Amino acid sequence: MKFSKEAIRELLWTTWQEGDTIKFVDDLHVDESRWSEHRKLIFEFEGKLYAALYSRGLSETQDEAPFEYADSEIECTRVEAVEVTTIEYKPI
Repeated sequence: MKFSKEAIRELLWTTWQEGDTIKFVDDLHVDESRWSEHRKLIFEFEGKLYAALYSRGLSETQDEAPFEYADSEIECTRVEAVEVTTIEYKPI
C-alpha cells in the first residue's frame, strides 16, 4: 500500500493525537552503511500495521533526512507483530 511522503515523515516528528488516521508504533534500527543509518518505521493505519524503510545521515554534516530521496508516495509493507523470545547469558 502507498502512503504520502508527507504523512509518513510527519510520524517521525510529531506526537500522535486522538483522531489521527496514522499512528506511530515503532522506529527500529536495521543496519548502517558508511554515511547512513537504515531504519524501519512501523505504523498503524485502519487497524493494520505497516513498515516503511528509510535512511538518515549518521552525522550532522551528512545531509540526509528521512525519506528525502523517496518519491511523493512511499510503498509500505503490511507487517504483523510477532513475540520473539531470546536467551541471554549472565554471570552468576
